[in-house]
Amino acid sequence: RDLPNILFSGAADMVITNEPIQKKDVENHLLGHEEYVMIQSTLKNSRDDIYLDYDEGDTLTHDFFKAQKQKTQNIQRNFLGDIYSIIDGVKAGVGRAVVPLHLCNDIKGIEVVENYNAMKIPVYLNYYTQAFYTRLQEQTLEILKQRVVEYLS
Repeated sequence: RDLPNILFSGAADMVITNEPIQKKDVENHLLGHEEYVMIQSTLKNSRDDIYLDYDEGDTLTHDFFKAQKQKTQNIQRNFLGDIYSIIDGVKAGVGRAVVPLHLCNDIKGIEVVENYNAMKIPVYLNYYTQAFYTRLQEQTLEILKQRVVEYLS
């Protein structure tokens, strides 16, 4: 949610978001799609009735359940502030979470919950159109456009 303003303020030359930034002179390049899955701990006594999210404004768990055609009005959520804390919380058995598949492929102590379909979310590279790009900017943009899709799959 904060990334567009970081780009607008000049604090970053480019940002990666899950939707294009609709502003004049901002280039939006679709890099690919990130696959999100529900994960749980492999511990026997882990909680399956609590869902771990970033903060109260994070709608990912609700969006995931909507994509499954399930209602989300009464789910209990706990907030852990960053993706790695969320994954650690799942490993510890605190609850389940919706996370990008590529972040949890090689982590012991968690597993993908099988009875949910993965949800794909677009990944956009956003940056201001410029009359001139430095060589570093050109190379960075090209590498991101060519290689990010490999990491998403």
